[in-house]
Amino acid sequence: MLPKATDEGIIDLEAHYFSVHKAFFTIVAFSLFSSSIVNYSIFGEPLIGPMTIMPSIVGCAAIGAAWSDSQAYHKGVGVFMFLMFLAFQLTDNTVISYTS
Repeated sequence: MLPKATDEGIIDLEAHYFSVHKAFFTIVAFSLFSSSIVNYSIFGEPLIGPMTIMPSIVGCAAIGAAWSDSQAYHKGVGVFMFLMFLAFQLTDNTVISYTS
C-alpha cells in the first residue's frame, strides 16, 4: 500500500493512490459489511439500527470508491467516511463483559 521511492526521490502520491484504491476500498467494504453482520449476529444489535445500518452505508460508499476514478468522488467520500466513523464511534454503546 505504500508507494516506492524513485531514483529521483519523487513520489507521485495521487498516481499511487489511484493505483491501489480498488483493492483498498474493496477490503474496506468487506470489513464494513462483516462488521454489520457481527453486530447483528454476535452482539444482538437490531437488524435495522445504527450499528448495522451505518457500516452498511459506508460499505456502499466504499464500493463506489472502488469502482470510481473520479477525484471529486474520492475527495467527498473521504470526508463522508470520516464523519460517519465519528458518528459510529459516538453512538456505539456495546458493552462486552466477562462472567464466569
